Amino acid sequence: MTPEYLRPVEKRMVAMKADGLTTSQIADRLNKSPTHVARMLRWVEIPRVRPAPRRYAAALEARVADMRARGMSHEEIGHTLHRSSRFSERIEHLASLRAEG
Repeated sequence: MTPEYLRPVEKRMVAMKADGLTTSQIADRLNKSPTHVARMLRWVEIPRVRPAPRRYAAALEARVADMRARGMSHEEIGHTLHRSSRFSERIEHLASLRAEG
């Protein structure tokens, strides 16, 4: 079973290795060097805990929060960011969850 905290490329390398591909075959498919793939596969085996959650707002979250603080509606923010109003609502909700955590 692949830990969920691995990055997508790491998950893919582990899956390919589990499927029986050699390091050279994986490297060819991912356009990496065989030494890079071997190194990544060794790093994946190192026991580690989940990465710490971010405690600060990402730039987009901060921008949406600032626009909301200035009284802009989700529709206005969506238009400004060339996105939907629902996108603006999701970003604001994710930022609030991060602030609570």
